Amino acid sequence: MDMRTALDTGTVLEFSGIEGSLCRCTIERELARGAMSIVYDASYLNNAGARKSVRLKECYPFRLRLTRAADGSLLAEQQEAAAFQECLARFRAAFDLGNELFGTSGLTNCTTNMLDIYACNETLYVLSAYQEGMTLDAFAPAALKECLMLVRSTAEVIRRIHERGWLYLDIKPENIFVLEGTREIVQLFDFDSLIPADIAERCETEEYRISHTRGFSAVEQQRGDIRHIGRHSDVYGIGALLFALVFGRTPGAMDSLPNAAYDFDASRFNSRSYPDRLFFLMSDFFHHTLADYPLDRYPDMRQASERLTEMIRLADSTAMFLHVPPLYAPPLLLGRADELKQMERWLDDEQSPCLIVSGMGGIGKSTLVRGFLCRHSGDIVLWVQYHHSLMRTICDDAQLKINVLRWDEQEKEKDYFIRKLDAIRSLIHGKRCILVIDDCAYEAAQGLSRLLAVGWRVILITRRNDMADAYAQLRVSAIQDHETLRELFAAYLRQKPQPQETCYVDQIIERCQGHTLALELTARQIVASHLSLAHAAALIAHHGLDALGKEQIRYAKDLDTVSERVETIITGLFDFAGLDEQDRLLMKMRALFDAEQMDIHDFAKLLRLSSFDSINALQAQGWLSTDADALMIHPLVAQIVRKWPLTKAMRDAAISIMGTLNERLRAEVNAVRKEGMPSGRGDSQALKLGEAFLRSCSQTKTLWECDPCRRLRFACAAHIPRAKEEDILRYALPLIDDHEGLTPEEMLRLCDMCAEIYEEQHDHERAAQVIHTFRQPLLAQRDHHIHAQYCFIISGYYDDLLDGHYQPQDDMERTWLKRMSEAIDLAIRHMRKARRKDSKMLLCEYLRARATLLIRGEPERKLRIRKLLREMNAILKENAEPWLQCGCALTMAWYHTYVEEDFERTKIYLKKAWKAEQQMAPGDLDLIDDVLRPSANILLEWDEQQACVQLLLDGIQRCERHPGVLPYLRKKLELYSYLHDVCRWYDDEQGVAQISAVMQKEQQKLERQIRSSERL
Repeated sequence: MDMRTALDTGTVLEFSGIEGSLCRCTIERELARGAMSIVYDASYLNNAGARKSVRLKECYPFRLRLTRAADGSLLAEQQEAAAFQECLARFRAAFDLGNELFGTSGLTNCTTNMLDIYACNETLYVLSAYQEGMTLDAFAPAALKECLMLVRSTAEVIRRIHERGWLYLDIKPENIFVLEGTREIVQLFDFDSLIPADIAERCETEEYRISHTRGFSAVEQQRGDIRHIGRHSDVYGIGALLFALVFGRTPGAMDSLPNAAYDFDASRFNSRSYPDRLFFLMSDFFHHTLADYPLDRYPDMRQASERLTEMIRLADSTAMFLHVPPLYAPPLLLGRADELKQMERWLDDEQSPCLIVSGMGGIGKSTLVRGFLCRHSGDIVLWVQYHHSLMRTICDDAQLKINVLRWDEQEKEKDYFIRKLDAIRSLIHGKRCILVIDDCAYEAAQGLSRLLAVGWRVILITRRNDMADAYAQLRVSAIQDHETLRELFAAYLRQKPQPQETCYVDQIIERCQGHTLALELTARQIVASHLSLAHAAALIAHHGLDALGKEQIRYAKDLDTVSERVETIITGLFDFAGLDEQDRLLMKMRALFDAEQMDIHDFAKLLRLSSFDSINALQAQGWLSTDADALMIHPLVAQIVRKWPLTKAMRDAAISIMGTLNERLRAEVNAVRKEGMPSGRGDSQALKLGEAFLRSCSQTKTLWECDPCRRLRFACAAHIPRAKEEDILRYALPLIDDHEGLTPEEMLRLCDMCAEIYEEQHDHERAAQVIHTFRQPLLAQRDHHIHAQYCFIISGYYDDLLDGHYQPQDDMERTWLKRMSEAIDLAIRHMRKARRKDSKMLLCEYLRARATLLIRGEPERKLRIRKLLREMNAILKENAEPWLQCGCALTMAWYHTYVEEDFERTKIYLKKAWKAEQQMAPGDLDLIDDVLRPSANILLEWDEQQACVQLLLDGIQRCERHPGVLPYLRKKLELYSYLHDVCRWYDDEQGVAQISAVMQKEQQKLERQIRSSERL
């Protein structure tokens, strides 16, 4: 922590010039701090009697223990006097060098105009011209483009410094001044770190000290390896600066690897608001600036600046552009030469705006269209799935996304449809764009003319063959050419049939009438040696499709009938596959995991398989497939398998899976709770598997209502991250009224979870209902451990109602405080009698909470407070869990704030609290509630306004990393409210007005998001 004492506002400094002139400067406020100095806003009276603003930089090194005397002088201890004189000499040299650079063409506007240097207060002061703006560390760029422009401006200044023969070596936000009203020019104002660019070739390297700032300095600079320092060292600083502005943190070791991948979705800016090419260029930029090996970086700043300019052109988040997802070619496309030629002719015919591709389900329509379009990479291809109506499909921003264009909640669907089509028309003007709408219903033909007026080519894929006859039609039917079908079948068979088997192949093709899925599965069966071609042909004969022609699928009823026949084919294949009970059980369990991919090792462990033989056999038959370690099942196959009756063996296996997943999740939750986090991390494979399994089980009543399923639903709710409130409540709420089968510990956790969420939502009525619902079943346990935790949940409810007002102002607050105190005392009494493994640890937490309440509400009760703290600290010595250390350290910080006032000890305990919290790697919400807010409150009590405000702003920035997430929107508004109170406390009327305006906007955002969530 920076312990330097700045000059008070209003302090007058008298400076004497060489010719005896006198300059009196008045300190207005502290502006910034660096390693060597403190910068102030100051003013003086000019000869005309007008007060002029200036900047004043005081030489006050951070690393030296200097004492600020009553008259403002800086006094060095005897052992540090020489070091202080050395710093003063470097400070003066930096002034001379800064003036030299200021006088250089191209650097005058980019370096601070240092007017003069004066000796006063046993130190040196540099007087600089005043300009509106702020340092980059206090400036929050609102958009990615702004970040890039600031970094490019900095790179240009460094390039000019390089051209003058110097290296800067201290690129960091604190040294960059952002001028008001422009991002094209920034100023550098700290020149203490400059060294000659040819330093590696000189002999007198020992006279230069290499400084570095952690996170912004290259490896060679951190090591002080002066022989390997060069322009590339500043190139690293430019890369680190951009990285910090984009991700909100400095780059780590993993970010400097040659193959480092950067998660731009986790950046401070919504990556979906920019084209993909921007992030490709940015990744390349980081690879060539952050590399540990100097030769892997750009050799000079010009190349870095050019790449930044290229990125700026792509980073206009206000620009409107179409998001075009990639289109992947199908692995196999045989027997469709005629259809491909028809599509070629249609594409060449500019007078034909629409093509309708029809055919029965599973015949290969989408595969055909995808294969064709992948051969025309020069086109813009937009692929969407039909939903409800043509208008609704186009209005769906999740499928057809245009940057900065959104469906306003007050806007009618028809109005947005027209507005969106107008935007698309302007975006695709002069380009060939193809829109594909897959799985269209009959109604899609209505309103098609308005869609075609946009100017794109449209392909409708449908099972209907009677849609919009006025447009070009492509009927995709079963492949008729036997030679082509044989080739296709042989491709699936992976070998050419023997001549004597050709007749059986022809029989299979004739009976299946070329349905690709049926052919593929049959071929895989034969490859697995379960069937000979003769046997397969005989069995397929009983399940062939009749009347596959277009006339038979004219109506929806006929379509449903034919689709059922497709399923009948697949079902028939199951019948002759010779699947035994174990095979069917494996198929059923894999189908119950509603996930496209699943790790094969997880699947084997959950079913306690001793080997992969059964899975390999099913893969060989084509029922399952693998890609590396991913185990997959075709969606159509899964759909049919889920319809199988649930046998006793299948039910037992499903219950066993639920039990295993429940144990894994509970173990993870316990580990997380032991670290003090109130909910799970949410990124575990066990949670993903649990949710995937529950999605299918919800369709089967016998599984959904069994006790193991209840416990699994509870475990998932307990493990989901706190920010995903709706997901937690989706699993937890049904269990509140139907908690039969849950253990008392699970009921406690359920009560705590739901009450906490409702308290966060300021819905105290629902929170009270949840707590009351569990009163009877929990208190009926006659268990001190359970009683104590339930009482502590009650105390937390009243604590949330009080919202820190522990010195009540009215009868209501006095009642809440009395009930909170009674609940904590009751929790302590019960926990003292409990004898479980974690009883002592929880008792320590309850003692801490009671002591904190007395410290903040009745600090005069010192004997009672000290007694509680002695008992708390005695238990703490035996329980070193980080979450407990964090809470107890904060309580001790409060103690030295209110009871035994000692700011130094307060700071020591705050450091301990932050260190313990960081050991737990919590989410941003937990960090804000656990340490950030309490630390800000404590610092405010010590009148440390700047430190308090900085913490609150840090919390706001953390919330902004999670745009659109309701808990973070609420928390951000809450932090702004605290910031508003701080400004009001210090009579900062301008700050109060600014924050009030921001709060109004944030409140509107929150209300819009709440309405959006309610609609969903």
